[in-house]
Amino acid sequence: MGYFKFKDNGVLEVPSKEELEELDIDTYIISYTDGTMSDGRPFYAYIAVVPSKYQEFHEKTTAQQPIVLNDYGIVITADFAPEPPPEIIDYMRENYLFDESLSDQLQNELATQRAKYIEKKELSRVQDIVEQMKQKALSPELKKKMSDATGSNN
Repeated sequence: MGYFKFKDNGVLEVPSKEELEELDIDTYIISYTDGTMSDGRPFYAYIAVVPSKYQEFHEKTTAQQPIVLNDYGIVITADFAPEPPPEIIDYMRENYLFDESLSDQLQNELATQRAKYIEKKELSRVQDIVEQMKQKALSPELKKKMSDATGSNN
């Protein structure tokens, strides 16, 4: 089911709370977070976040607010280290198809799609203006006004 779509104004429409909760049954968003515990120890974690809680999870982790990871889904792997070792990164790539650059790729694709949408809308607007100008140029009233102004009898 395609829950994400663009509105007529080019803004990405996010699924409703109910649609996201429906996805929680069998869908997860594999996420990575790292930070510092309240006692000063660094940590990293890969979490299978349920869709209905992803936005809150993303906002809190981006703002480095304290959270309980299990409140957002299933902790796949975590440790008290500044970053995961290469074998954990490989494990996540191989078993969960985790891609560290996916978020950036999605942001770029979203920007590209928005630009295409705006370009399409602008082209349509310009075409409408040109069509209106053509109609005015061909109108009998305009021809008469031009004829009267120049004194010709066309």
